[in-house]
Amino acid sequence: SDVPWDIVAFRAQQAAEKALKAFIVSRHETVVKVHDVVFLLNQCRALGAELTDLDEDCRWLTRYAVHFRYPGEEPEVDETESRAAVAAARKVMDAVL
Repeated sequence: SDVPWDIVAFRAQQAAEKALKAFIVSRHETVVKVHDVVFLLNQCRALGAELTDLDEDCRWLTRYAVHFRYPGEEPEVDETESRAAVAAARKVMDAVL
């Protein structure tokens, strides 16, 4: 009943980030230390991945990487937004797979 929705959104971003980084590693490339999912998406595309229709999802997920990683002014995340983040992450992960 007391779900930490901000953490759920953060973990969704992490899932998408790790999926894209896994693709990069599968191509024997070095992964840049970055949390920007859009940057990683573009790097995957440069390596030949046909990852389409993910730009908006990746742009949206990227904001959760920074806001929750470092203490400060974390935005409030409700259940609806968190579930949308999970759906976006699943979309990215499915495309990579």
